[in-house]
Formats: sequence, structure tokens, C-alpha cells
Amino acid sequence: MHTVADPHKQPAVRPRRRRRKGLLVFLLLLLALLGGIAYPPTFRFAVRQLLAFEAWRYGFQLSIGQIDGSVTGPIWLYHARLSHNSDAGTSTMLEIDKASTSFAWKHLVWQRDIRVWSALTLDGVRGDIDLPSGSRSHPKASPSPFRFLGSSRLPHLLLPSSLTISHASISIRESNGVVRLEDLALQASDLEAGHLVIGALSVQEPWMSSVFSNCRGALLIQDSKLVLANMKLTDSLSIASASADLPELLRGQLQMQFALDAFSGNIQGELKSAAHEEHLIFDGSGTFANISVAQLAAFLGEDADGSIKDGKFSFHGSPRDLAKATFTTYFRAGDFRWGDRRWNSLVAGATYIHHHLDRLDFELSQAHNTLTLTGNMDVPNNWKEWWKTDFNFQVAAKIDNLSELSALLGPSFGDTFGKLTVDGAVSGEKASFNGQLIVSGSHLSFRKAPLDELQAAIKLQGNEIQVTNAEFTHGEDFLRAHGVVNILGEKRYWGEVKASIADLSLYASFLQPPIAPEAFGGGLMLDWSGDGAQSAHSGAFTVRLNKIRPLVSGSADAASWQPIDLNAEATYSPESIFFSNLVLGNGETTLASRVVANPVSLTLQNLKLLHGKAVWLTGDAQIPLNVWAAWQNPATASWWNFESPCKLDLKLDRLSVRDTLFLSGRQQPFDGELTGNIKSDGTLAKLTAGGHLAIKNAAGALPSGTLKGGNAILDLKGSQLSVTSAAGAWNGLEWTASGSVTAPDVRTPSLDLAVKLPAAPLTLGAGMEGAASLDLRATGQPATLALSGSAQLQTLTLDRNASIESLVSPGGAGLREPLPVLALAGPPAWNLKIQVAGNAALELANTSGTVSPALEISGSLAQPAISGSIAVKRITVIEGPDEISITDGAFFLNPANPAATALVLHSSGATGGDSFDGYIYGTLAEKHFTWNPDLTSLLARTADLSPVPAAPAQPLSLDVGIAPQPSPDGLLPAPAMP
Repeated sequence: MHTVADPHKQPAVRPRRRRRKGLLVFLLLLLALLGGIAYPPTFRFAVRQLLAFEAWRYGFQLSIGQIDGSVTGPIWLYHARLSHNSDAGTSTMLEIDKASTSFAWKHLVWQRDIRVWSALTLDGVRGDIDLPSGSRSHPKASPSPFRFLGSSRLPHLLLPSSLTISHASISIRESNGVVRLEDLALQASDLEAGHLVIGALSVQEPWMSSVFSNCRGALLIQDSKLVLANMKLTDSLSIASASADLPELLRGQLQMQFALDAFSGNIQGELKSAAHEEHLIFDGSGTFANISVAQLAAFLGEDADGSIKDGKFSFHGSPRDLAKATFTTYFRAGDFRWGDRRWNSLVAGATYIHHHLDRLDFELSQAHNTLTLTGNMDVPNNWKEWWKTDFNFQVAAKIDNLSELSALLGPSFGDTFGKLTVDGAVSGEKASFNGQLIVSGSHLSFRKAPLDELQAAIKLQGNEIQVTNAEFTHGEDFLRAHGVVNILGEKRYWGEVKASIADLSLYASFLQPPIAPEAFGGGLMLDWSGDGAQSAHSGAFTVRLNKIRPLVSGSADAASWQPIDLNAEATYSPESIFFSNLVLGNGETTLASRVVANPVSLTLQNLKLLHGKAVWLTGDAQIPLNVWAAWQNPATASWWNFESPCKLDLKLDRLSVRDTLFLSGRQQPFDGELTGNIKSDGTLAKLTAGGHLAIKNAAGALPSGTLKGGNAILDLKGSQLSVTSAAGAWNGLEWTASGSVTAPDVRTPSLDLAVKLPAAPLTLGAGMEGAASLDLRATGQPATLALSGSAQLQTLTLDRNASIESLVSPGGAGLREPLPVLALAGPPAWNLKIQVAGNAALELANTSGTVSPALEISGSLAQPAISGSIAVKRITVIEGPDEISITDGAFFLNPANPAATALVLHSSGATGGDSFDGYIYGTLAEKHFTWNPDLTSLLARTADLSPVPAAPAQPLSLDVGIAPQPSPDGLLPAPAMP
């Protein structure tokens, strides 16, 4: 039997076999794929592409130099580079020498937002995070597929469960500073705490420059965050805890929470960053408490102390434009010291935004004092010119103890006592000011100077400070003032001052330069008004001083000061002051005059000097004296104007110099009486004068000496001053003088004076002194004066020893020591021509005698020359058993050749036990001795040695202790001295 299939009938479906066939195909494809992946080159290529894609998916760019590993083992990367550019311009670059990681493949494929790697190890990491600066262009931001798909956020990346980094360094840069982490190593996991070690953490910023070494802390991974704890930076600063999202940080975005154990207190807060209009914007806020100011100041290199009790802060802005950032702070501090400044408490708060301080609130307190300031102001680039900005302040001060301000404002306030209050408001806009301050004080004193009460009102308007009323009072004493001074530009002012003070000595503490040259006692009444600028002043005043005197009690010259009275009415303008009435008095002596003073001259009109009813001086005077310069710089100023008029018309009648000088307020060391009249015309450079002046009993003490009993008659005619009958005593030496002084120009006077001194001590050189009667004539100008005349020597003293050996030896002058060089005191250019004679007692160190000079001194004081002879008598020298006496004799000087000075000395004595009587003659260089009666008689009769018979050409010597034997010609031979 055969069965035949029907071709038109569909066969029955067998679904199980077909499914098996499809599964088989899939398995074959999967095996092929796995086989390809298992093939190492294919696997490494796939991993390289996958990692680059994943980095791009998270906004990074990744390049890998070399890759190794397998699907079943860890992946090794060599010379990898990871970079990122944010929208705000932050640039991040990581270079990694070697890295290894293990992936969780199922998370990478099916659960990609879960941790895709289980461990990551990095070795040799160099990182740079460059924050944007407005001064340079920004790199183009890294593209991301999520930006193309319209997503505003990048996918969240979790850190591996274990992270190890070694041999790393990271730099975070900004235009004005950099933070560097050198020798960084860390190990962290999500199961247990690891560690973070930073070999050197350096901060170089405009506000801080520090290096922290060997920083160690604990580190933990929490999802995408690294959590740091207990890292000590310095003894006073450590990081208690800090956490940051590392992937976001690598993207240039900061999300950090921190808590610091800082300076014995704590600081905690958070800091975030985000991009806004291509700017990197930071937001931060936090609190702080119990901060030791001493530790904080030491950290910042300052000197301060105290405690910041608590405070808070916030910040919003871009690091590249801090001027437009917003910063707000508020804090309370106690027992504060900054340098030498101290206060009990300080509360301050302000908001800084766009160069402006807003909601400024400042309160400073001491034990009894409080100062508050509120308002706002623009912040200048130069804080010293803050007042040029726009500002608005309310000011209030309640000072119950002014001396406490010394702890705040310096030690000068330690001598200030009393109470003071200040209330008001001040504002400024575009260098225009407004506001008012009311100041009042009570029980005030400064360094024992009582002020008692103070009331003042100060108003600011435009460019002016207006003192509408200011008054100090103490009992019946008062000082009242009001006026205006401008603030900016050239200083200008006007004002009025009225004062009445019974005794200025109560206020000696205020009477110091520049207010007064020194402290004074006495009464004062003052009425002043004036105006002006820094270079020009004008005004008027009336002043009355009663018994005014300097406060010099206890000093050596206290007794020389005399109280004086002064009444004056005056006006002043630039370079001129006019006293319409000036009256100066001391006891019975009074000087009254109208006075005009300017840089050219001092003019006194209607001058009258009275002593009781006696009129001592009347007339007028125009003196070319620069009062301004003499007042301002007395030591260096040019006092006299030699081309300005010098006009005098004065009459004097027994004027007492001593009592007149009392008007200076001090007893001066001068006395005398003046009577006569003086008239002058012309200038000091061409002066003519006439008149007669009698000087009686003049006396004075000068540094160079003392004058007593001076009398003189002076007559002036034209440019000549004649002196007759002048006499006195100078340093105890009597003198007389007569003659004339001619001075058409007072700077170059010419003298012709005869001066006589009956007994004048003389210093003639080192160790040589004497006395003489002088009759001299001085002619010429003072600098090149010519002195001529005569001098009668009275005594001569030489600090030298007479010597027998020097007397008889060649070259000796009879003195053991060299003869002193003549040296005369006085101007070296003075010329001399003086005849010296007399019969003077001579004193030597070991003998005495008589000298009779017949000399002429010529040349200059600097190099005087002496010629002539000196006769000597009765000089005896004893040396042991030897004795020689010079009965008489003479030395004949030879100025051209001192060794050729001739001598003829009649000498006698004994040497070697034998007596002799004869002459020493010849020159100092070649001496001879004879006792030939004929030669002796000849020498005794003549001073001219030319007729004397020639002697042997040998030096003279005495044989001490050996009896000399004369030669047939009568000359003593010259045996050598033993």
C-alpha cells in the first residue's frame, strides 16, 4: 500500500524546533562576540573606546597612551590625560603616569548610575585647576551629548569603592594667587577610614602667604564625595571635617562643607560654585565662635589680642571680580588689643557690595566709654582718602572717662581727664559735605590744665567746616571762637577768637609749639579776627599781657627773667604787620611806639622811652631788619637788608642800658649810660651819619671776656666815627683808645685806632709766657689789620731748663730742651711791625735772671719773624760740682740762618775743681772760650766780633773734672768731653 502526500495540503507546524533554531543562532552570535572580546587586542580597543565615551558622557576628554588588561582581570592605563573646560572658564587638567581599575561590568551595561568600578589606583598624578580671570580668554567648554539632547545636568558619577593615589601634586590657580598640594598621597574606601597625606600645602595669595608641612588626616568615600577629618595644619589651625564632591571639583564646580578647629575656637560653613553668564560664581556662608585674636594675629603676622566671641559671614561673587562681590559679616569681640590700642568690646557688622559698605554698624566700648557709628560709604582704592568718597554716618560718643582713651588712641590721652559727649551726622557726596556735630564736655583737664566746660557746634556745608560756636571755660577764664575752614583744595579760613585768662601758667600744658614758643605765666586778654590761606594771612587783634614771664622756675637762669606788660593794637596782612599802638613796660621803664614790620625793614615812629618821669629816648627809626626771617629762622636767616634805607633820628638823655634791656623780659649782662643824639641816612651799604654820643660806665659779659668801667666819646660825621677818651678794663686789664673808624659800607669798616695797655699778659708759644706794656696802632680792615707800635717787656717765663752742656756744645742755646717757637694768637692774616724793648725778669725752670730785648717782630700772626738782639744778665747754672754764671752778654739773632746767631757771653765759674773767668763767643754752631786778659777786655768793649783775632777752627768744650791748660795764645784747647 502506498501513501501519497497531497501537495495542496499545508504541513503541520512544529514551533519547538523553530525556537531552538533561533536560540542557537543567538548563542552562536554571543559566543562570537564574547570570543572577540576575549581576544586581548580587541578587548583593549573596546575598553579604550568605552572609557573615552564614558568620559565624554560626563563632560571630560580622555586620552590614553597605553592600555593593558583582560576581561577577567584589572585594567591598566599608562600616560593618561583627563581634561575639562567648564562654561565658566574653569580649566582642569590631570596627567596620570599609571592607573589600574576593576569594573563591575553589569553596572556598566545595565545599571550605569550605580558605582561601575570597584577600585581605582593612580600613581604619578599631576593636576592643574585654573580658575578663570577676566584678563584672558577662556578655553572652549567640553561638549557633552546631554547638552545636545537638551539636558541641563550631566549624569551623576560615583567614586569607586576604593581609591588610592600616590606621588601626586595639584595646583589651583587664579590670576592673583595659587594653592599648591605637593607630595600628596591618599587611600580611601567606602567601608573604613583611610588617610590623606600632603607633604607641603602652600598658599600664595595677596592676603596670605603660608606653607603648611606634613599635613595628615583621615579620609572616607561617601558616594561621589571625599570626606576629610582631623587634619592638623598648625598648632592653632586644623580641619575637623570637610567634604567635597570630587567629580564636580574636577569639572570646576565646588561643593564643600567644612568645620575648622581654629585659634581655640571653631569655624564652620559651606562653599559652592556655579557658572553664571560665563562667570564662576561662589556662594559661601558660615559661623565662627570663641576665636583667640592672639593666635589669629600670630598666624597673620600681626600683633593683637582678645577674643572674637561669635560671628557669621556670607559671600557671593566671582573671584575674578571681587569688587562686585557681596560680602556680609557680623561679629562680637571682647578684651581687644591691636598693637598698643585696647578696648573692652567691639561689635561690628557690614555688607560689602560693588565698592560700597552698606548697613555699617560699629560699636566700640570701654569700661566707661562708648562710641557708635552707623551708616554706609563707598570704598575707595586708597583708604587714606575715604573722605573723598560718598558716605553717610551717624555718630554718637559718650565718654565718661577721657583718660581711658589712652588705651585706644595712644598714651597722650593718659593725661586727659573729664567727660565728653558727641552727637551728630555727617555725609559726603562728590566731595561736598553736610552734617552737624554737637560736642560738650565737663570737668575737663589736660596735664593738670583745667578746662572745666566745653561747648561746641560744628557744621559741615559744601566744602567748609563751620565752627558756629566753641567755648572753653574755667572759673572766670574763657576762650570763645567761631569760624570757617575749607576741607578740600587750598586751605582757607576765617574766624574770631576772644579770650580772657587771669593766669596763663594754669594752661602751661597747652602753651607749647606751635601755639607758643614756650610756657608763660601772667594774664592775657585777646580779641582777634582774621582770614587767609596757607600762603597769605590778614587780620586784626588787640592784646593785653599783664606780668607776662616764661615759666623757668628752678632753672639756673630763673632769676634773670623779669615780668613785663604789653598792650598792643595791630593789623596784619601778607608780609606786613602794623602796630598802631605798642606799649611795653617793666616797672618804671616804659617803651611806646607805632611799629611797622615787613621783610624789608622795621620802622618805629614816635618812639619814646620813659623811666618814671625821665625821658631817656625819643625819635624815629627805620632799621633795615628782616623781622620775618629773624622770627622764623633766627639761626640761619639773613637778618639785614643792606640796600634798604637806614634812617635814625634819636635823642638820648642818660639812658640806662641795664633798665632798658629789662624790657626784653630778661636781665641782660650789660650796663652803662648813654647820652647824645644820632642821625643817619642812606643804606647800610652807603651810610652817612652825624651826631655825638657819650658812653659812661659801660659794662658787659661776653663769651670772649668781661668789660668794666667803659667810657668813651663818639662823634659821627659822614661815614666816619671818631673815638676819643675811650678807656676801660677788659678781663681786668686797663686800656685806653682813640682814633677813628671809617665805614661807608658797614660790612667793610676801616680802622685807625691807637690802643694802650699798661700791663698785658702774653702767650708767646708753648711753654713761653710773659707780660708787656703795649702801645699799638691798628689800621686797616678787621680781617687784614696792621698792628704797629712798641712793647716794653716786663716779664718772661720759659718752661725750659738751663744747661751747661747745651751752653758749651756746638748748636746749643744754653737750654736742655729746644727753644719754643713763637706763636701769637689772633687772625692769621694780621700784619705786624712791633718794636720790643724793656728790662724783664727771666724765669727758667731751674734758674732765673734778666733779659733786655732789642727786637723787631714783623710778618704775620701766622708766620711772625724776629730780628735784633737779646741781652742777658745774672744767670747761674749749677750741675753737680760744676757751676757757670753768665754775668752779662747778648745773643745777636740771624733770622736767615738761626745756627749763625752770634753770641758774646761773659761767663765765670768752676769746672773740675778749677775756677775760670772769661768769654764764650762766636756763633751757636761754632763757639769759643778765652780767658786771655787782652781778648777778654776787647770782647767786653764791643758787640762787633769782626776785630776779634781769629781763633782755632775747632768747637769749644769744657773738660769737666780736668783742670784746663791754656795754650800760649791764651785760648783754651778743645779736649773731648768724657
